[in-house]
Amino acid sequence: MPETATQVKYRLKDEFKQDDFYKNGIVFINRREVKSRIDVTEILPSVRNKEYSVIVNTGKAAMDVMMTDIHTNTTVKTHFYHTTIKQIAAYNYSLVHQALRRIDIFKFSTLKSYYPNLTSMREFITSGDYLGNVRICIESRDETLTPETYFKACVYVLSKIGGEISSIQ
Repeated sequence: MPETATQVKYRLKDEFKQDDFYKNGIVFINRREVKSRIDVTEILPSVRNKEYSVIVNTGKAAMDVMMTDIHTNTTVKTHFYHTTIKQIAAYNYSLVHQALRRIDIFKFSTLKSYYPNLTSMREFITSGDYLGNVRICIESRDETLTPETYFKACVYVLSKIGGEISSIQ
């Protein structure tokens, strides 16, 4: 809407003023109302309660391409690790924080517009109402996960969650 109002005068024909539509019609005025997000205290459960699957460092694609003509068993033994964002942050908080900084939607000022009750990035990362209980299933050929693997998994999952948050109207 413009900041200054403009007054407009309409001249109506006398025959229109006598019309039934003019006398009994109803005029609707649409007005845009801003929805307050002050009561929003958590990420949507559909995003928060979902388990995200990530495939990192399996070597499957490279092995399949290299061994196409050879008739040997090319299966790669992989391991599955189930974790949460909160557990990864307990292992290495800066790793999760660095992954968040790669995605624009996770700037604190932007998050604050979506979640006005949010007090800190630490709360956003560790609280069960936000990212804390987001489950991740990591498939990797590594027997123990490295910080790089955790980082790649976080970037992948957080980019998915960032897309969901940015779609909020």
